[in-house]
Amino acid sequence: MTFYERNTSPNSIASLRSRRPRISAFVRLRRKDLDWIFSTHHERTVNQDNTILLENRVFQLEKTRWRNTLAGQSVTVHEHLDGRVSIRYGPHLIAQYSGHELPPQAPKRRGTPRLSTGRAA
Repeated sequence: MTFYERNTSPNSIASLRSRRPRISAFVRLRRKDLDWIFSTHHERTVNQDNTILLENRVFQLEKTRWRNTLAGQSVTVHEHLDGRVSIRYGPHLIAQYSGHELPPQAPKRRGTPRLSTGRAA
């Protein structure tokens, strides 16, 4: 009897299956923040009028309990897979917009406006 015949017989395969421990390569995940992990992250600095600009949309930030204005502070904008947009300052959630509550996009400007030089033609 060859090695192949000995190890591939139905009896030897059944005995190997019975001796094999029941373990899985999949591990239970204990994290609850997968929504934050699988989102697109953008760092933005808050303007002096408490707004941020993302993809030609202006987001107005409300004042928070711990701070009146976030002007000059760096915030993280998360674009979630389901279309929501969330704005966070460190661990704090400042604003959250669903896909249909997003502010409208501002029209794109073509070129820069010309200022008059004050000379008569």
